[in-house]
Amino acid sequence: MTQPADLERDMNSPEHSQLPVIGKDISWDELNRQNPEGFLRATHFTPFASIEGDKVRATSPVMPYGSLTVECLMPQSLFTLLVEHKIDFLHLCFAYDWCKDSGAQKAELQNRAERFKFLSGRDDFSKLYSRVWKTQKMEVLVASARLLEPQRGLRKWIRRLSGATLPSLIVWVCPEGQLERIVSNDWGGLDGVEWYAVSEPLIELKPEI
Repeated sequence: MTQPADLERDMNSPEHSQLPVIGKDISWDELNRQNPEGFLRATHFTPFASIEGDKVRATSPVMPYGSLTVECLMPQSLFTLLVEHKIDFLHLCFAYDWCKDSGAQKAELQNRAERFKFLSGRDDFSKLYSRVWKTQKMEVLVASARLLEPQRGLRKWIRRLSGATLPSLIVWVCPEGQLERIVSNDWGGLDGVEWYAVSEPLIELKPEI
């Protein structure tokens, strides 16, 4: 198991020390003013905690659960994002495992094909999907749940009281290239049911509150 001293070295490595930290060097609000689409591509995930059964084991109470290197396309830049809630950590671990599970991906695409047939009466989902996504590679995108999810009533009150103690990330798993399509709003001329069928993430994980 990684020791606290090793984690401190990881956090002080050139990769992390040279990148602005979201929440410290730049706020989500400021970042989203520059990047109104809200999503960032996770290019590297470093877990500091471990999962044993259904429990998350933090190595140190003073360290985050993990760290992400994230890419913003507009403007083009890299940041460090610390994973400070175990729910966000679990979601990221699940997302990265799912990216490597070809069986789960095939099952999800089959579910999409059946849903598309129900909505449109058509059997050509695979052809439509392959027209837009010419890759089987996956990518993980993250965004601030506070900025993308409506915060009203009890949810807003709880988040205001709890602050950073609540999970904060929306996590998507998408075909590689999704972030470029979101930023450019280029979906190959598709709209309606066709656009919805190919544009939504394959997996979405987000906090309950």
